[in-house]
Amino acid sequence: MEAKELQEKGKDKALLNKFILSIDKFFDIMPYEQVESRNEDLVNLKIDEINKDFSINSKSFIETIVNSNRNTPVEIRKTLEYLKIYFVQLDNGSFSICFSISSKQNCDFGEHDSFLKIDENKNLIEIKKTEFKKHHLKYKNNLLPTINSKTKIDDKEINNTEVISYKLKDLYLFLIYHFLLQSDYEYSKLYFKMIKFEKNVKVSNNQNKLSLVVRAEKSSKDKGEYYDFGTIYP
Repeated sequence: MEAKELQEKGKDKALLNKFILSIDKFFDIMPYEQVESRNEDLVNLKIDEINKDFSINSKSFIETIVNSNRNTPVEIRKTLEYLKIYFVQLDNGSFSICFSISSKQNCDFGEHDSFLKIDENKNLIEIKKTEFKKHHLKYKNNLLPTINSKTKIDDKEINNTEVISYKLKDLYLFLIYHFLLQSDYEYSKLYFKMIKFEKNVKVSNNQNKLSLVVRAEKSSKDKGEYYDFGTIYP
C-alpha cells in the first residue's frame, strides 16, 4: 500500500475517533449509581402496575424509525422533529411505553405523526392513532392519578409524567454512535429503565417526576452507559 494511502487512512481514522468522542460528550450520561437510586425511589412508591424496565430489538427499532421517516413526503418530514415516549396502559391494564414521531414537542399530537409500540417479540411496530390514543388515555385516567397522589411535594399534587420528548436528531446521533460507528460492539437491544427523580433535582420541572433512561445492550448482556436526554411533559 502506498505511503500516501496509508496516511489518508490514518487521517480518516483519526477524524472518526474525534467524531466518536464528540458524540459521547454531547450526551447526558446518568451515572449507574444514580440510576439505581432513582429506580429504587420508584420502587418505594409501591405502585405494582408500573413495570420497571423495557427492551426493544435494536434492529427492529432502527428499521422501523428509518422506514417511517423514509416513507414520509419531504415537506412533512421536515416538520417531524421529535421522538416522543408516551406512558400508556394496554388493554389488559399493564403499564407500558409507546413511541411517536411527531411535529409537536409536548403532549399534543400533530397531524402527520406516526405511532409505534413494542410487540410481544420485543419489536417496534406501527399502530393506528386511535389505538395509541386509547392506551395513553387509559393511563391518564387510571394509573396517573395514583402516581400523582404518591408524588406530592409539600402535600400538593403535581402533574406527573405523561410524555418524554427527544429531538429526533439526538436519537439519530445515539443510533449512529452505538450501532454504526461501533458496530463491533454488537449491541442487540435498546434497554429502557424507569426512574423517579428526587424532590430537589436541579431541573425544577423534573422534581419528583417519573422518567426513564436508555442504554444499548450487547448480545453478551453487557450494556453501555445510561443516557437521559429527554424533556418531561407536562
